[in-house]
Amino acid sequence: RKRRLRGSHRAVPDDYSALELDGCGRVFLDGGSNTGESVRAFIKGHFHSCGLRSPSRQYASYWSQLSQAERNAAMQPLKEPASFCVRSFEAAPALLPLLRRQEQDHRAQKYDVRFVEAALGNVTA
Repeated sequence: RKRRLRGSHRAVPDDYSALELDGCGRVFLDGGSNTGESVRAFIKGHFHSCGLRSPSRQYASYWSQLSQAERNAAMQPLKEPASFCVRSFEAAPALLPLLRRQEQDHRAQKYDVRFVEAALGNVTA
């Protein structure tokens, strides 16, 4: 269920608890859950090696000047996915039952994962 902000066309979730980040030292933010594949890959630790092999253009200009050891150190937190709070956004209601089951499974494994029924945007009212 969603409600509208006063004077706005934007729908917001009734339950904001999925957005809470208390106690989160690190956050992985997924802008489109789809079927949860990015969250699964992140939890399995696949983002560490992917991040190290990504093109330099995806990083700040200093990245290309770092040694391999410095790059490994910068990406080290990605080897510890349990140290992150994961918030993944999905606006398609049809995908939510699947994502809710995955959320329960991830949380049972002690991962702080929340799928949020909402869309992200880069414009504020």
